[in-house]
Amino acid sequence: MPVLTLDFETYSEAGYAPKEGGGWQRLKGASKYGLPVVGMTRYLQDPSAEVLSVSWAVGDDDPSLWVPGMPEPRALFAALSYPGTEIEAWNVAFEVGVWRYLCVPKLRWPALPIYRVRDAMARARAYSLPGALGNAGEVLGLDVQKDKRGGQLLDFFSTPRQPTKADASRRNYPSRYPEKAAELYEYNRQDVRAERAIMERVPELSPAELEWWQVEQAINRRGVHVDMPLVRAAVAIHEEVQAEACQRLQQITWGAVESPTEVAKLLAWMAGRGVHSANLDEEAVDSLLARTDLPADVREVLELRSGAASASVRKYATVERQVCAGDRLHDLFVYHGARTGRETGADVQPQNLPNSGPEVCVCGQCGRRSGAHRVICPWCGNPTLGLDREEWGAEAARDAIATVKTGSLAQLREVWGSPMPVLAGCLRGMFKATPGHVMVGSDYNAIEAVGAAMLTGEQWRIEVFRTHGKIYEMSASKTFGVPLQEILDYKVQNGRHHPLRKKGKVGELAGGYGGGKGAWRNFGAEGTDDELQSQVYAWRDASPQFPLTWYALHDAWVAALNQPAFPIEPTKSTGDRVPGVALAYLRDRDVMQMRLPSGRLLTYHRPRMEPGTFGRPDLSFEGWNTNPKMGPIGWVRLRTFGGRLFENLVQAACRDILTHAAVNVWHAGFKIVTHVHDELVAEVPEALADTHSVAALESIMMTMPAWAAHWPVKAAGGWMAERYQK
Repeated sequence: MPVLTLDFETYSEAGYAPKEGGGWQRLKGASKYGLPVVGMTRYLQDPSAEVLSVSWAVGDDDPSLWVPGMPEPRALFAALSYPGTEIEAWNVAFEVGVWRYLCVPKLRWPALPIYRVRDAMARARAYSLPGALGNAGEVLGLDVQKDKRGGQLLDFFSTPRQPTKADASRRNYPSRYPEKAAELYEYNRQDVRAERAIMERVPELSPAELEWWQVEQAINRRGVHVDMPLVRAAVAIHEEVQAEACQRLQQITWGAVESPTEVAKLLAWMAGRGVHSANLDEEAVDSLLARTDLPADVREVLELRSGAASASVRKYATVERQVCAGDRLHDLFVYHGARTGRETGADVQPQNLPNSGPEVCVCGQCGRRSGAHRVICPWCGNPTLGLDREEWGAEAARDAIATVKTGSLAQLREVWGSPMPVLAGCLRGMFKATPGHVMVGSDYNAIEAVGAAMLTGEQWRIEVFRTHGKIYEMSASKTFGVPLQEILDYKVQNGRHHPLRKKGKVGELAGGYGGGKGAWRNFGAEGTDDELQSQVYAWRDASPQFPLTWYALHDAWVAALNQPAFPIEPTKSTGDRVPGVALAYLRDRDVMQMRLPSGRLLTYHRPRMEPGTFGRPDLSFEGWNTNPKMGPIGWVRLRTFGGRLFENLVQAACRDILTHAAVNVWHAGFKIVTHVHDELVAEVPEALADTHSVAALESIMMTMPAWAAHWPVKAAGGWMAERYQK
């Protein structure tokens, strides 16, 4: 089947704001310019957007080129019209968008056959390569590389320019700079060559993965509807809070610091007060505020920084910059963004929205919520408020949204108290069904815990999920030797959970992937090192199949590396000890791959082992690191071990269950608008709400792929509402 490789270069003024008197400035609140600020769809929908050039090649042909002013590219249209031609590009969503928003309406080109579109970047990500074309080519060591001068050429031609006295032009036109334009066009051709070279080295997506990628692309194109009156009101309130913070900060520091965002000045002022810190990110600020020896003025400054610089609340401004026609956000998900295959969020990061807010009061008279500081209900005047408290939830968010939409900071404080936690708690509620539609959603209950039980074959855990599902209570019972019924009865008799349940929860969160006492402490465990280490051992003794599985995954890696031939067949010698895991490592050239129960492969480049300190070799591989806590950002050597390999296995298998469900849900008419690791949220017409119900959605979600047909996975607790409810 012939493959047509395609690549566009474009110009757009989206992401730039005109400056009074001429020139350009950043959009309000933005730290960058252009495409990263507004997102792909807003960038292409901008009236200024236009095609600078397009290059394409069929098969191994030398790339062709079209630029505005040439006759229409009939050779390109002919290649596209051939029924067997596949269209492939790097991050092909951009090419699809250019064709949809620029080529069809402005150039009158024929529509692109979307069902034949493929993505070279998706293939690279599924093969654990970097998502950037140049980085992927360098990692593979290809002879054909992306032209590194391209960034300078794109800055010159694809973005507006600042006018000067000598040259008042607000952009650089290719016709005015023919020599540089020729370089741009050759860069365009070279991208096609580089993409094609990578495609020759990277495996194609399996049919199942291709189908999921296509659904994911449809989700991105459809987008999610946003309550823009809420967003605009939240932005205005946040700006007012920031202005107050700046004023107070200047008073406290005697003008040394003017804004909570001036990190270097804040650090210097704090150092002068005897408080030192390497940075002021959220983790560092929280750690400092936990200290009991902070001077009062330093504490207040850090509280101002924590509130006014809240990363989550700044998402409202991001939404305002990126929202598109019809009040929709697009392109929110990155296929195979994580090593395990999980999708990650882009731009607004819908998978990283806070799901909590401040504690609230519930009025016993009108049933509405308000801040926990209230003694009189602001909604009905009930003077006995404050007796009933509850955690933040959908009902609280509903009432808080009504207050935020007034746009009054004073009223928000009056009803809810501190404004920033309330604004953060309303973020999920900004996702709202399109008029005439409703949202319907559900998630899997403890799917990773179920996956871990099934993949280790730990029978008592499997039985828990086949019956009552109370894994925290049962884990505590097994770990600490207390009868389960005693733990359950405690809740009935005292109205609150047994103290051991918390320890059981910590064990489940920290223990499953080989975490030691440090991990337990990070999840909230209390006690001395010896006490925590004792609990770690007790947890592992209660679930012996878990350590066996970690060791088996580690030893299979070692066995595969010790084999001299390529490819190496799956190692089976240790698999017999672990009923739940069909161990399968394969090596091809300098690549290790773990075969998942679904048949999908997780890839580890350039695997190595070296003498270890705990009786087993230390393992490592090369990969693209995005977590500063794991080392430098970029292509680096990453350490791994049996527990982490097991984590990869569990998360990847559970991801495959969700994507299987998502494809089925989409084809059943539930148009997905957002999803998280264990949750699907769709938008359906109100007229179809009876047939496209919560029960119907959950029925589809619980239809497992054949390899997981025996897994006790449950989708429950679904909802149907106007807004995102979780």
